[in-house]
Amino acid sequence: METLINQLKRHEGVRLEAYRCTAGKRTIGVGRNLDDVGLSPAEAAMLGARAVGNRKGGWTLRNGAVITDAEAEILLANDIAKVEAGLDRDLPWWRG
Repeated sequence: METLINQLKRHEGVRLEAYRCTAGKRTIGVGRNLDDVGLSPAEAAMLGARAVGNRKGGWTLRNGAVITDAEAEILLANDIAKVEAGLDRDLPWWRG
């Protein structure tokens, strides 16, 4: 897991303020797509007043909001857990 995290950070970078990625999507942390993925309710609660509702009924960050390194780590851990859960569901043999 440490190798995966280090590779993701090296290739995506770690940005603590939202920016536009090469696809034009608002992004923060280690490649978290705020436009399409947004924030979970738990993540929005963690980020407090920096989080706002979006047009799709989900959560995103206020313009100009900054996150901490620790918060970027939590978002990354949640992204990895979501992908692992999808792999467990759709390709249960992948862990072998």
